[in-house]
Amino acid sequence: MNVNSLSSLQLELLKAFARPSVDETDLHEIRKMLSQYFAKKASAEAQKLVEQRQLTADEVEAIANQHNRKALLHGSRQLAHK
Repeated sequence: MNVNSLSSLQLELLKAFARPSVDETDLHEIRKMLSQYFAKKASAEAQKLVEQRQLTADEVEAIANQHNRKALLHGSRQLAHK
């Protein structure tokens, strides 16, 4: 994506926040809703990786405690290789 272009999500958010009626309470609720949405997507993706790699609960816990969680995505972590 070009650095100077906006995604469709960014454009929609700009439209939503361009309204003068968006107060701080609304802003807080929208942020909360967006956070929950993206957390749910991340959780689903993580669950998919756990199932694909057939990771045990102990392996998932070890990954959760690592500082570099990108290793799971790139497959460079020893635990993911069974």
